[in-house]
Amino acid sequence: MVRFLIIPLMPFLFSDDNMGMLGGLQAKQLQAAFRGKADPDEVIVIMRETPNPLEGDEGMASHNPLAIDVFAQTVFMLGSKSLSHAQAAIAKYQPVFKVN
Repeated sequence: MVRFLIIPLMPFLFSDDNMGMLGGLQAKQLQAAFRGKADPDEVIVIMRETPNPLEGDEGMASHNPLAIDVFAQTVFMLGSKSLSHAQAAIAKYQPVFKVN
């Protein structure tokens, strides 16, 4: 009996086709930083540049959902080669998850 494992592919929202999308520039910068083996502090600087859709006239928002989305999608997209790649990316950039 032959069994096949079907893995659904989730589209990466911030691909080159969607660079004009809000957060696209930061996703591109993050990809370059991850491939260049940037430390978490460098990644945090990039994430702080991400526009916050929750900021309004009231002042600072408690969190930035766009920055969280850009960071998580980029980490998981680049770590999608294997489980060990994903675990390594999550372990290395865990401090960034805590900041956002």
